[in-house]
Amino acid sequence: MKNKNNDKSASELLNLITEVREARIGGKYDQFAHSYAVGILISIMDNARNGYNDLQESINSSYERHSKELQKIKDQEMVDLQKVCNESKPEELYA
Repeated sequence: MKNKNNDKSASELLNLITEVREARIGGKYDQFAHSYAVGILISIMDNARNGYNDLQESINSSYERHSKELQKIKDQEMVDLQKVCNESKPEELYA
């Protein structure tokens, strides 16, 4: 369930975590990404049930952390691509 306060849903968090896992290995399919994502969500729910954190706040903060991590991975990919382009000769780039 999603609030009108721009809160993230558990489903959105699971999809983002899966995307981050796959981005870490170069965009390839990660057979354990969904299990990993569900494990994180279970941990968040367990902490909320035990009164450590608010469930929605924990989902939002985890979503934010994973969004930043995904952006960092994408930025690094661009830096790496730019480095390859700068070190290559023009004829190599058009081959």
